[in-house]
Amino acid sequence: AGPRLEDLAGLGEAKAWGLDLAADLEDHRAGLLPWAEIDRGILLHGPPGVGKTQFAKALARTCNAPLVTGSLAQWQAAKEGHLGTTLGAMRAFFDAARRAAGPVAIALVDELDSFGDRRQFGHNAKDYATQVVNGFLELCDGAADRGKIILVGTTNNIDRIDPAILRPGRFEKVVEIPRPDAAA
Repeated sequence: AGPRLEDLAGLGEAKAWGLDLAADLEDHRAGLLPWAEIDRGILLHGPPGVGKTQFAKALARTCNAPLVTGSLAQWQAAKEGHLGTTLGAMRAFFDAARRAAGPVAIALVDELDSFGDRRQFGHNAKDYATQVVNGFLELCDGAADRGKIILVGTTNNIDRIDPAILRPGRFEKVVEIPRPDAAA
């Protein structure tokens, strides 16, 4: 229960993208559009409180798809934050999204900037952090098929995201959600 994209205001280009995605998914379910022609990822950025997470929830409702949520902090908290545990929790997130997908699932990765940019890692944790980013990239669009998962990423700090995360097949559509105006 909750609002659909059609009910929300102030999302601008993100709302238009989501409504287009919903129409494309209907065409895909009807056999009219191949999966390869569907946008599979969007990164929403902007200040705190503008509706980035709410967008993902409303998108799932509009697309009649399950929503699976995760974040690097959640995956590191799965146990002691050991590299193998963190990577295993990330893999479990993608596995859960694939299992949830009837025809498709929406997978929200919150606070995407938590992964950081491999070019800016300090010496102390560089190996660990690089392996975490590389593991995430592999799961987003590696050699193995991620299934029919639409990725939605959110961040307040887009300048802290590794450029490889934003390449086509991952979070190629980047949309800023500004603070709402009076009409929104």
